[in-house]
Amino acid sequence: MSRFLLLIIILFSFNLILGCSKNAENKITISKLKNNKEHQFIAYKEDIPRTTANKVDLILTNANGKSYSFTEESPPPPNYMIYFNDRKKENKLTVHSIWLKKGNETILKKDNTYIELNENDSKYINEIINNIKK
Repeated sequence: MSRFLLLIIILFSFNLILGCSKNAENKITISKLKNNKEHQFIAYKEDIPRTTANKVDLILTNANGKSYSFTEESPPPPNYMIYFNDRKKENKLTVHSIWLKKGNETILKKDNTYIELNENDSKYINEIINNIKK
């Protein structure tokens, strides 16, 4: 009887560990502007490590930097749109609009304002986009 109970506990623990490891990845979707007209997916529900997803989400959600103004009367469409498939707030996905400028300069639309991300955050977001595109 005790061996049977021990076997059940071991199997339960094994299943618990496997279940937790499956959740170690997050799914990210990135679309890229093509021909200044429409966005096409370059990554659809792409698996990325949880730590990377958390850092990207933190940068985009808590973006800080200086205010940015486009020279055009109305801003051009964003170069990229990023969202996490498994991070819904009130059953809605938060879509992050991103413009890449010369160098590593990254512009983010947040609450109807445009923010130029600081150099480190810009570099990180650019690396994520470039690594996923491959």
